[in-house]
Amino acid sequence: MQLIAILKRAIPFALTFGAGLFIASFFVSIAAPSFEFEKNRSWGKRHSCQKTKRVNREMRNELLNLKMDLEAARLEIERLNEENGPRRVMPMKTLRVGPDEPVPTAVGRGVTRGSDLR
Repeated sequence: MQLIAILKRAIPFALTFGAGLFIASFFVSIAAPSFEFEKNRSWGKRHSCQKTKRVNREMRNELLNLKMDLEAARLEIERLNEENGPRRVMPMKTLRVGPDEPVPTAVGRGVTRGSDLR
């Protein structure tokens, strides 16, 4: 009697387990893992990781250098602006002119023809 009760539970379990393995075999490999380690494989991964770290370190240093250069340029521009004082804006004349008449660009500057502006 106990044998029949065990079989009633074991057989459906085994069938369900087998069906699950069959379905899983379509998505992943069910084969036992191989524990044969290749010497070059682990060295290649380590070398690749070290190369990536080196490149990241170089890029970080380059970024810091660029930030320092940008800050130096910004300070230089501020210093020049303080030395030179505020900028002067040249007044513009606004005239209504025809297409072939000269158009003044700024007071005291050269003129261009209206046909050159098209």
